[in-house]
Amino acid sequence: MRKITPIVMQVANELRDIWKQQLLKSSSSSEGVREQEIDVVPWFGKTALDMIGLAGFGYKFDAIHDSSNELAKAFYDLTNSFFIHDPYGTLVHVLPSFAISSHGEQ
Repeated sequence: MRKITPIVMQVANELRDIWKQQLLKSSSSSEGVREQEIDVVPWFGKTALDMIGLAGFGYKFDAIHDSSNELAKAFYDLTNSFFIHDPYGTLVHVLPSFAISSHGEQ
């Protein structure tokens, strides 16, 4: 874990800088607006891919900077599907049948 901590921090700091730029850019374009939102779900997938690539393979995917990266897009689509679909539908394939048959019965 100690060996990958600098990599995790490097990618996390890059993500922080990107979010900071987005917030500064949107606050300068909309006068009087104090609250802003960032959809973090796509960023987490890209960040994870960059961390895994650097820590596990020594390869820089640069997914948080380059949205045209094919592997980054595939990873995003995969992770995003977990948030779009009903979690019960996913769990049906994982849970034993006795747990599924008692769903909703109490």
